[in-house]
Amino acid sequence: MKKALLISVIVLIVVLINALSIRTYTIEGCSMYPLITPESKVICRTQNDYEVGDIIAYISSLTNETVLHRITARNGEYYVLKGDNNLRPDPEKVTKADIVCKAIRIIRNNKTEQKCKLKVIT
Repeated sequence: MKKALLISVIVLIVVLINALSIRTYTIEGCSMYPLITPESKVICRTQNDYEVGDIIAYISSLTNETVLHRITARNGEYYVLKGDNNLRPDPEKVTKADIVCKAIRIIRNNKTEQKCKLKVIT
């Protein structure tokens, strides 16, 4: 009986840890167009490591807002990030400590796609 209770508690702890490591974001801008359109939902999970090509959410030191961009390079301890629809990389030096999570699922909102087609993102 005690063993079954212990296993149940361990399973509950694992489920809670996994649930706490997942976040959902609703996208506002066009910086990741055409992959991610405004009002799309992005599900993210915390990771131990992040690689070039990953789409990650990080806290911007310039705006104090969460930004969802792709890792395009790694420069020592810093990650170089850029929105797929942006001409230049982000100006910030982003470290692993700034990264919140990695995108694991994108639920596109195709109804808002036209908003991005008309914009020129710099």
